[in-house]
Amino acid sequence: MKQETTLDNTYETDELVSQYLEFHYGDEYFGVKNFPKACVDTIFKQAKEKTFNRALDLGCAVGRSSFELAKKIQQIDAIDFSQNFINNAQHLAENGMIRYSITDEGALSISKNVSLDDLGLINTAKRIHFTQGDACDLNTNLDQYDLIFAGNLIDRLNNPKDFLSSINKRINMGGLLVLTSPYTWLEEFTPVKNWVGGYQAEGKSKTSLEGLSDILKDNFDQYAKPIDIPFVIRETSRKYQHTIAQMTFWERK
Repeated sequence: MKQETTLDNTYETDELVSQYLEFHYGDEYFGVKNFPKACVDTIFKQAKEKTFNRALDLGCAVGRSSFELAKKIQQIDAIDFSQNFINNAQHLAENGMIRYSITDEGALSISKNVSLDDLGLINTAKRIHFTQGDACDLNTNLDQYDLIFAGNLIDRLNNPKDFLSSINKRINMGGLLVLTSPYTWLEEFTPVKNWVGGYQAEGKSKTSLEGLSDILKDNFDQYAKPIDIPFVIRETSRKYQHTIAQMTFWERK
């Protein structure tokens, strides 16, 4: 393991990156389990009969889900649109440790340290390839996966329908597509015409789960019942986001 080094000050002081480092590697709040770890644990539990040799982690952020997947999977491609997120994930993979600061209140902050060794993840980094990329414009060589995990991604894409309609080309037959999302559809990320659900259609409510099924049904079967997984993102010592994502499982047919 390399000696820890400090990232450029841009990353050290970036509020969003620090929030996500705490979200992925920091303390658990209000009894809610670490979200990336809970997601991966749930995938392995629900798909215990399957064998995964290669996985794609889309929207990996600062990388915790990738490290957790690599406990049992030999090759992980991990992609996020944010170069800042990827830089921090790669730094952690290369050095085994990272320092960051989280906001206490106002201009006050608290310094934190993360160690892959302390988390039981030190031997997983060599199996992961972190890359900046666009989930809607992936390289053609990113295919033949046994598992694709897209954590809290679809409601932040400009055109999730196109993403969902083409993702089957990257999964082996019998492989799994696993999605999580709180379905917080916002026009600042996704034009209303591209929402998967959360709207009225022909006088009836269209849920996101119904929308997912409509888009995926030609190439996927629903593999397991949806599961709710809560998460908490700490903003300050007195302000937190408490959200519930729905995890859905889709088997390539």
